[in-house]
Formats: sequence, C-alpha cells, structure tokens
Amino acid sequence: FITAFDEGTVKFYAADPTTGVWDTESAYTGEAPAGYWFDEAGKVCAYPGVVCANFKPDSDDVSKSCVKLCCMPETAVGKQYNCSFGFIDTTDATKFFRFVVTCNITE
Repeated sequence: FITAFDEGTVKFYAADPTTGVWDTESAYTGEAPAGYWFDEAGKVCAYPGVVCANFKPDSDDVSKSCVKLCCMPETAVGKQYNCSFGFIDTTDATKFFRFVVTCNITE
C-alpha cells in the first residue's frame, strides 16, 4: 500500500461526508505529503478550516503510517463537524476505502 502511494497509483482524496462522492479535483490544503482542511459543511477549504485530516506515510516502517486528525484551537466546544476522506487505487477505482468522521469538540 505505501509503495503504491509513493509510486502514485494510490491517492488520498476527500469525499463529501453526506453523499460519499469523491473530490478528486481539490488540491491538498493540509500538511504534506497529503492532507485537507475542511469547513463546517465538510467541504475542502484553504487553511484555516475547522477540521484537518493529514496522511502521514512511513515507507521505512508501514506500522508507523497514520492519518492525523486535528482542529483549530478556537473551534467552539459543543460543536460537531463531519468530514470524509480515504484512499483510491487510480488503476482500479473499485479498490478504495473511505472514512466518514464525526468530530465532537469537547474541550
């Protein structure tokens, strides 16, 4: 998987959290090598959004690869945000996995 990501056949994309439609047009707006900031509606936006998802691959130790989620410090306690993102094999679009995340801001 990491090799496919490094070689460019697997891509990290955002998706609409309601419909599941992939957003393959937006440029990365989060941290390199792949990440997105999302607005309150779960759409990709420029920094600063309210929620961010960043893929952190580690080709030396795949077990250390992760998706890091974060939010802006001024995000209001009690708010709830949805975002969706995942990975698609660009050589076969039927091979993908997608996360739909609900972020509850508690402190």
